[in-house]
Order: sequence, then C-alpha cells, then structure tokens
Amino acid sequence: MIFENGPYFYYNVGLSMRFWEECYNPDWEKFMATLVWVRDFSLPVDFWDLEILEGIGNSIGRFVKVVDSTRRGRYMSYAQIYFYMNIMEPLPEFVEPEYQDEVWQRPLNYEHIPFCC
Repeated sequence: MIFENGPYFYYNVGLSMRFWEECYNPDWEKFMATLVWVRDFSLPVDFWDLEILEGIGNSIGRFVKVVDSTRRGRYMSYAQIYFYMNIMEPLPEFVEPEYQDEVWQRPLNYEHIPFCC
C-alpha cells in the first residue's frame, strides 16, 4: 500500500523508497532518477492550468504533482511543480511550452537538488 500511494514528502523533500533486498548495500545503489521540485517565477496567468503545468513537468521528466498553493492559485509569484527526473543527464535550464501557437521560454529554478545532481 505504501508504494501504491506515494510519492511521500518530508518538509517538501521527496522520500524515495524501494522494496527491501536481501544483503542490500547502499554503497552499490545507482540512482537513475529522483524527485525534484522546480519553481517557475512570473508564470503568465494563462499558464496556471493543471494540464499546462503537467505538460511542463512532463517535458522535463515525469510529472508528479503541483504544490497545493500553486493548484489553488494562492501565490501568483511562482508555480511549483514536482516531477521525477533522470539525474544521469544535465539539468535543463529552461522549458519551452507552447500556448496559443506561441512558444514561451521559461527558466527553471530547482529546489532541493539531490547531491548527486
């Protein structure tokens, strides 16, 4: 049930869990993907739509969720998106969502980047 209802967070930091393996050694662990928060400052109001925010998250990795304050439009200075990201590749500096036949270049501000990124 724990694995079906995740991901889980502790003070906005993602907790990565996996099934226990006999003789597990954490030194042998190779992390290929991790959960990452990104903020998009000054996102146009027209982009504050779950489908658009999900598309932004999926263009970087695999969308997980938006923070509740973003979903509710509580703080309009930035949108906060959470997604799984391949950490074996460089961190993208921006995304280019398309809206009404126009491409918008949006810089990415990462939070809580794991040390291996």
